[in-house]
Amino acid sequence: MNSLSNIVLPTAELELWRYSRIGELDLTTMSVGSVVTNVVGEAEVGGRSQIALADISSEEPDVFESLHQQHADVVRVATRRGQTINQPILITHGARDSGTVGFPSLEIDAAENSEVVVIERFVSVDGCRALVVPMVKIRAAQSARVTYVAINELSRDTWMIGYQRASGDRDSTISTSTVALGGDYSRMRAAVRLVGQGASAKQVALYFADGDQMHDFRTLQDHAAPRTRSDLLFKGAVRDTAKSVYTGLIKIRDNADKSEAFQTNRNLTLSSGAWAES
Repeated sequence: MNSLSNIVLPTAELELWRYSRIGELDLTTMSVGSVVTNVVGEAEVGGRSQIALADISSEEPDVFESLHQQHADVVRVATRRGQTINQPILITHGARDSGTVGFPSLEIDAAENSEVVVIERFVSVDGCRALVVPMVKIRAAQSARVTYVAINELSRDTWMIGYQRASGDRDSTISTSTVALGGDYSRMRAAVRLVGQGASAKQVALYFADGDQMHDFRTLQDHAAPRTRSDLLFKGAVRDTAKSVYTGLIKIRDNADKSEAFQTNRNLTLSSGAWAES
């Protein structure tokens, strides 16, 4: 295993990590490990990354993204032109070893006029004091239809710092949903860029936290072509001393005339000690 003792972590003083719990993370006692991945459906396990979507983020890659590029375990889903995959593809990542950092990676490459549904679950055994750093990259070609669902069922001892990146070409449709229930501290940066005329994207998240849990979301809706449409809805509830943070940005570029963008974040605090920041 590779030691992470020399990694310099960001601080909560940076805007990108504002309100986060990054100051509680100690990588000096952790090393690079792996998660156990199980796939049901048409997917290729192993190999190198084949999708580069770094340009869809308005922010510089952080240290965890850089580490992910070095240590990613890639699962790849690719469709053929005009293909419809009738059954959802289910991918489950399980963290088992305390003191490790795992880097599960998923790439969805949907060809022209194809359709696919992918469900990705994250679980860990009780008492597993580990960090999971997942990344999904989605590329939807012209008229492709991609549905992606992420489900966080990690134990209360596990951290997650995750990334979602998606790019939609002409008349494509991308739907991403996140269900966040588990983990001690769970953070997700989700960005979608609409690069073809008529492309659309829908981003949905449902989250619940209790005890000392914290869910942290940071989103970007980037319109880079005319007549594009994005719709975001994030809803959550917190109780006890749990916390949630949502930060969202809509970017409509100069060439993206007649675009439409919607963004909604709704929070419910169920206890006097709970806290939600939007």
